[in-house]
Amino acid sequence: MPRKNQAKDDLIEFARQYYRGNRKEEKNITEFEKSYDVDESIYWYTKDSFLYKLVNKALRTEDIGQLHLFRFFISDLSLKLANIHKSQIRKQENTVKLYRGLKMGNDELKKLKENLGCIISANGFLSTSYSKDIAMGFATKPTKRTDIVSVLQEIECSSNTLESIVFANITKSSEFEAEQEVLFDLGSTFKIESISENDPQFFVVKLTATDAGSRIKDSTRPMTIMAHVYLRKEMYEESLDFYLDVLVISEKFYGRKHLDTAVALDHIGNAYLEIRDYEQALVYYEKSFKIRQEQLPRVHLDIAASLNNLGLVRWGLQSIDEALEHLQESLKIRKQLLPSNHISIIQ
Repeated sequence: MPRKNQAKDDLIEFARQYYRGNRKEEKNITEFEKSYDVDESIYWYTKDSFLYKLVNKALRTEDIGQLHLFRFFISDLSLKLANIHKSQIRKQENTVKLYRGLKMGNDELKKLKENLGCIISANGFLSTSYSKDIAMGFATKPTKRTDIVSVLQEIECSSNTLESIVFANITKSSEFEAEQEVLFDLGSTFKIESISENDPQFFVVKLTATDAGSRIKDSTRPMTIMAHVYLRKEMYEESLDFYLDVLVISEKFYGRKHLDTAVALDHIGNAYLEIRDYEQALVYYEKSFKIRQEQLPRVHLDIAASLNNLGLVRWGLQSIDEALEHLQESLKIRKQLLPSNHISIIQ
């Protein structure tokens, strides 16, 4: 059975167990099983059903086991957003203002105030709207809780300067077209510009989408996190599943020759190196190195990293002369760019 079909079957089995006896959700699960494809990923994410609830819960809590179950859907949704983003970005105004209304705990609001001017990363997909009125409706929904406040987030996006932030107008694909929804992909990063208090129970938080947090985005992307965790646990097949999904997304969004794609290829090479499958590791390391050779100057730390990887895998293949050549060349570049006491030179 293809890897993706098995992942879908695993998700459906889990959902049926979780919602056993819930007729409404059992009907939704059957509909999903019969009709789902990647083009409907946005519809299913916006639909008030089992999938939206379970995926958001898994992302919010960073539950590795459940994230593994939903890996194919998360990958599909990210891919769909990237494709729509590509088609829309050229038509958008240079600066877009979006709104998000929510209830926020006092402790969470306090943390935001303490991090004014800092970069924050969205913990999951982030839903916003072109309509301030719609966002206000979500922010001011009645509640009996006394430990939360109403918050309106105003998010400014400069479409012509952002490179790593993926967001898309999903109105036509959403179950709720009237909400004029714009959805941000996983790991989008924002700078907290200001927080103002309209009254003791209502706050306006102004944010700016920024590439400055691209490293945060990379390190917090759930699929990459899960791949790293499984690799550390020596669960290599599961780790490779996630690394391959990240590669697919990177190739679709950035292109096959982008430096981010080179990083994704390196991750897969690392996984194969761990299990001593040197032939497969070499395939991915060479692809990564080729991209970097085309995009970067010869004296660059990423070139040195690729040469080091190639040296390690050639050593594993018993091609000792080639291994030493690569490792020595890597060291030579690092000596030109790093201080003599740097750990990568001492080692």
